[in-house]
Amino acid sequence: GQECLSCHDGSNRAPRFTLAGTAYNQREGGVALGAGVEVRLVDAQGGLLGVTRTDAEGNYWLRGGAVPAGARVGLRNALRAMEMVTPLPAAGGACNGACHGATNRVYLP
Repeated sequence: GQECLSCHDGSNRAPRFTLAGTAYNQREGGVALGAGVEVRLVDAQGGLLGVTRTDAEGNYWLRGGAVPAGARVGLRNALRAMEMVTPLPAAGGACNGACHGATNRVYLP
């Protein structure tokens, strides 16, 4: 639930992440989803930029180039899928910081 890119920004020994966050079961509060939720990053036209899965703590990350403006993140498991409502700003891969916190979590109900 902490801001991943505060350490994973390439300025120290932690690997650099392009996009990172934690997925929860509710928008406010709730618990982390756990392992296996698919996280997809697509560009403004819907083209796939990257895909990963959450780990046991619900954390996800992608490595690579910058996140283009207008990109969106989507979550899905065997029962549900949910796409991000607001597009990301350019280079905006810090999911747990700038946009999502304790009252506006990345979630899949």
